[in-house]
Amino acid sequence: MAAQGPPNTLPPGNIQNIPGQRAPPRNDVLLAWKVGQARSDPPTDYLAIGKRKASATNLSLLPPDSKQVRIDKKTTAAQQRTWLNSNLSWNAGKLDQSWTGIKVLGIGGNGVAGLWQKTTANGIVPPTVESVVVKQIGTKDGALNEARFMERFKNGAGVQHVVKLKGGPYSAGVLGMPNIDPLNAPISRIYLEYCEEGDIKYSAGNPMPEDLVWQIFKCLALALAACAHGTESPGSASWGIELVHFDIKPDNSFAAERRR
Repeated sequence: MAAQGPPNTLPPGNIQNIPGQRAPPRNDVLLAWKVGQARSDPPTDYLAIGKRKASATNLSLLPPDSKQVRIDKKTTAAQQRTWLNSNLSWNAGKLDQSWTGIKVLGIGGNGVAGLWQKTTANGIVPPTVESVVVKQIGTKDGALNEARFMERFKNGAGVQHVVKLKGGPYSAGVLGMPNIDPLNAPISRIYLEYCEEGDIKYSAGNPMPEDLVWQIFKCLALALAACAHGTESPGSASWGIELVHFDIKPDNSFAAERRR
């Protein structure tokens, strides 16, 4: 985006997350805004966090799930691979054998996210690769709250800058691994759109081109318009929902090729 005058279209841009100097922008990208931290006003998460405790007594209320489903920042690569291979043992929101766990995308205080893919042969044309991100949250209702916010955008006209909910929420009990999950608590999962360009983290040694920074600002503004109006059209009437994001940062902003 040029510094002078409003452009008619977004400037070319491409986001890369590779070591070394960042390549010049190539083509238009879509910045999708994660709403995992979206909350209603006033926020009450701190109350839930303060009251969290072992919940093994509640496991009988939910179907048992795989033992190897909880991972955190201390887990090894082998433990992460075990989680990626555990989808056939999920009783809630199971991905069948046609899906393959590819990699863990991130591990944080709220849970873990991983990429699963399925390849479908189409005869003489190239095979189709479907991708889905499974986000697993270490509480029974955590994914339910996040999915409730994301569900609101499904009917929004032209909402392209909020990550799309593709499935869930699903809840399941866990027979936890004590060395990884001492709380032995239930978990929940949601399935999300995959943004293939990753997040927009940067560093002094890997700076963003200025035109890409302006493009990101525009994408964030459109995401804010969707939060305020339920659509990305700023001239639309408010949809009467108080929706606030309390954790806007590069780690929570994702890029993908523009969807046609």
